[in-house]
Amino acid sequence: MIYLLSRWAFLIACACCYVLQASSAFSQPFGLPAQPTAQTKTQVSLSTQEGRYVFGQISESAKDQFMLDTVTGRLWRVSESGKVGLYLKPVPYCDEKGDCTPLPPK
Repeated sequence: MIYLLSRWAFLIACACCYVLQASSAFSQPFGLPAQPTAQTKTQVSLSTQEGRYVFGQISESAKDQFMLDTVTGRLWRVSESGKVGLYLKPVPYCDEKGDCTPLPPK
């Protein structure tokens, strides 16, 4: 009975992968440690040569994506909202006194 159930579970999983058109699948048997995979980290600046706006990301977190206006110096954070989707939120510049402005000090 258990063999029959596990065979049906396997067939259902294969059918789901075929329907979802999964190109590759990976399974790990119980009790065996997974093989460690080496990941390479590369720093890439998303920008165009001599472009006004420069997009960049300071970490692998999606919350650390920014857009810089190279003409005015204004900085925006790329944010996401469920209602709006992706939008730009201005990042204020604050001085030692605690005064904040949208433009950097000159």
